[in-house]
Amino acid sequence: MKSAIPNVRQILSLHATDLCRAREALEAPSGALLAGAGQYARGVAQYLATRGPGARAVADNSPLRHGTRLLDAPIVPFEQLPESVHPVLVAARRVFPALRDQLAALGRSALPFDAGFVALESERILALADRLDDDRSREVLDAVVLAMVTGREEVCAQVCDDPQYFCLSRFRNGFQESFVDAGAYVGDTIERFLWAQNGSFRNILAFEPGPVQHAALLRRLERLRSEWALPDESVEVRLGALGERDGSLGAGFSSGPLQSLAADSIGEGSVRCWSLDSIETRSPATFLKADVEGMELEVLAGAARTIARHAPKLAVCVYHKPQHLVEVAEAILRIRPDYHLALRQHAPLLMETVLYAWIET
Repeated sequence: MKSAIPNVRQILSLHATDLCRAREALEAPSGALLAGAGQYARGVAQYLATRGPGARAVADNSPLRHGTRLLDAPIVPFEQLPESVHPVLVAARRVFPALRDQLAALGRSALPFDAGFVALESERILALADRLDDDRSREVLDAVVLAMVTGREEVCAQVCDDPQYFCLSRFRNGFQESFVDAGAYVGDTIERFLWAQNGSFRNILAFEPGPVQHAALLRRLERLRSEWALPDESVEVRLGALGERDGSLGAGFSSGPLQSLAADSIGEGSVRCWSLDSIETRSPATFLKADVEGMELEVLAGAARTIARHAPKLAVCVYHKPQHLVEVAEAILRIRPDYHLALRQHAPLLMETVLYAWIET
């Protein structure tokens, strides 16, 4: 049944006033005022820094963050946000209604930061819609864009599909897949992969930078080896990240209850990193999944030769940073313009949005 959600062009028209206000706030000469200083706000600040004056100040409810900075912007209590004729842009998706109401109690108006992003990047979003391979993908894009513009994440529930990473038939039953799991977390995707392939595959190479998550992954793998009679050499797990080049990266915990470890150049810790192109494997990757807390573009850059030469199937998360909604697809098509693209939503929130890419054979 077709979704009743308006399409992207209709959304741009229906919400033109708010989109214009959000864009003006984003492009304010003195810098945008943000609310929320978590992991998502880091990506927002990085995006703003590439567009002009960046962020002027960031309000946050955590006293531990007050007096610190998000890139160049000071983090302050809500009551200390500078005055402005523009609305505050909320850079914290899952708590937008609460922060909007908190700002309203202080006499301040608020809009989602994502609305400003959509206003600025509308042509690229429309180009993505035209490039997607099927109607379901365009319905997903419509829902994601509507949620971004309005802050009403619940619309994403109308377009959810399961299972994540394996919902498309061409991503199941490959039987001889060489699967690369970037951001393997506690091994949940590896377990779903085994079910999706009916236990038949060539090999698995998994990367997880979080020590606690890595330890849990190894415990799960012991169970899976027994349950699926897996040869020891069929699965390799590395403590570290897949990225643009070999070396080390900063790392810090992302916000939220699941506490993933994000490899990030502005993180407080350090993790080992490899590029896929630098790794010698027994067989080329045929399936690359990337859920790496905002470093997805770096993974693609470090796998560019592999992608160009071997055209693996790709399942890449595009929700950690607003710009990834368009930039991940653009990066893939720069490497191989003949990739087909599909978009799927796997949570009733603005998260677990995955871009799928493949070459027709």
